[in-house]
Amino acid sequence: MEYRQIQIEDAKFLTEIFSIPEYDLYFAENETSEQDWEERIPLFSDVPSFIVSDGNKDVGWIMYNIEDQVCFIDIIVLLPHERRKGYGKTIMQDILNCNPEICIFKLDVQQRNLPAIAFYKGLGFQIVSEEYQPVGEGKELYYNMQFNRYSVPHGIHTAISGGERTAEGCAINDNVLK
Repeated sequence: MEYRQIQIEDAKFLTEIFSIPEYDLYFAENETSEQDWEERIPLFSDVPSFIVSDGNKDVGWIMYNIEDQVCFIDIIVLLPHERRKGYGKTIMQDILNCNPEICIFKLDVQQRNLPAIAFYKGLGFQIVSEEYQPVGEGKELYYNMQFNRYSVPHGIHTAISGGERTAEGCAINDNVLK
């Protein structure tokens, strides 16, 4: 798997991902035009924001922020036909392995996004609170999920501790995920 910093040329790919009807339920970005993406992408230059590729095909997009040993996952989205192939788990392993200072992962996920909730719970995340957040003209219930790499006996911690990727040999385009 490869990661490259998102560029304006990726606006078409993001438009493709978010035009998928299934994602209308989970993402506010579903009405973002290619031109809007071209305007928004430069705003992502100060945070890790990557297109995820497998060989010569783009499979998804990730964006996150690391501050004070905490990694907040803003978005991990894969094309639907690329899900359940291990990409999500590998992305999480790579972020953690390339940033050994991370102690805690945090993210917010819509209460109705059952596939994402199941995915993150399978990695050892726990729901720690819930809150209503503005979405469009209304509000949606979100779960605040968290993972502590040093206190969870299973899930991503176990997968990472035996993984072949390390901060020294990040198999990730010159440690681009740092």
